[in-house]
Amino acid sequence: MIWIQLASVPLALVFIGWMVATAWRRRWRTLLFQLAGGIAYVGILWAAGAMHQRLEDSRYFESLFSTPTRLTTPLFRHDSPRAFNGDGYSFAVYPLPPEIRRIFENFDRQQLADFPRRPAFRSHWKTRAWHPSPAVAGDRKYIDFALSGGGSPELARFQADAKRVLATAGGFIGYFYFDHGAHPGNVDLFIIDLERQRLFLINLNT
Repeated sequence: MIWIQLASVPLALVFIGWMVATAWRRRWRTLLFQLAGGIAYVGILWAAGAMHQRLEDSRYFESLFSTPTRLTTPLFRHDSPRAFNGDGYSFAVYPLPPEIRRIFENFDRQQLADFPRRPAFRSHWKTRAWHPSPAVAGDRKYIDFALSGGGSPELARFQADAKRVLATAGGFIGYFYFDHGAHPGNVDLFIIDLERQRLFLINLNT
């Protein structure tokens, strides 16, 4: 999709030049047709971009949960400013989609042994497959790291909720991680709360 957007830049410049030339010649009817065509082109490009993004999102979520899904409006979302290299903190809580809930209500460790699957841009990271809560000792440093990002009191409340899910039975956890030496450096943490029907998606890059 990016190549279409890049190709549109010189086309747009040529089109604007054409419109200026038309206006200079005072061919108003032709100019109106040009305006209508330009608006239609922008609309088509925007719609194509939105459809492409939805498809990419669907593929990504299927790689996480083994089933296609779409997320609705988040119950809570926090996004810190990002550095030029992507360092920053994101924390989102969504209503748990029914198709994901059904999979984890009938959790099959063997079926989900290869999930979540890392996307290409996480190829150099490592994966901890889905497993039920309470979290085990090997998870602790990644959980503490992922839930250490600061922010508002509302963020702290949802972080505390996530910790409670991971401290008791009835939840599930999976994550991607990249260590800086002996310590976590980057993590994508995914938490499913079956009791309260919530999905936590957390990213911390440092």
